[in-house]
Amino acid sequence: MTSMTTAAVGRHSELLAITALLANGYTVLEPAVPEPFDLAITRRGESKIVRAQCKTALYREKDGIAYYVVKGKKNSGVVYDTDDCDIFLGVIGNDVYMFDNGLLTEYWVRADAIESKWTRLTTRLEHTNESEAV
Repeated sequence: MTSMTTAAVGRHSELLAITALLANGYTVLEPAVPEPFDLAITRRGESKIVRAQCKTALYREKDGIAYYVVKGKKNSGVVYDTDDCDIFLGVIGNDVYMFDNGLLTEYWVRADAIESKWTRLTTRLEHTNESEAV
């Protein structure tokens, strides 16, 4: 397996998040200039725009319990506040999870409780009619 740069891993996570958002009916916007958020999202027909920060989750074990951790700080070490982003998109392998910005330095979730704590977004397109596929 070829090792990836930090930038490549981050972009890969963003692309997986975009795929999951599109598969779940969101419109996805990317800023043209650097912003504290990675993506802006909305649902078709809605006017509310939500700013999302994409993060690659880390696997950690503590006291024999498996956790996933998403960092809630910018490169500067400052916590993302609600002026920076509204939600986080945590990417774990090929899975994407959405959760609110709680103004924390780190977001820990037990691996065995992730489905009840964070919202999982599928990356799979579901078609009800074959004619819908492009």
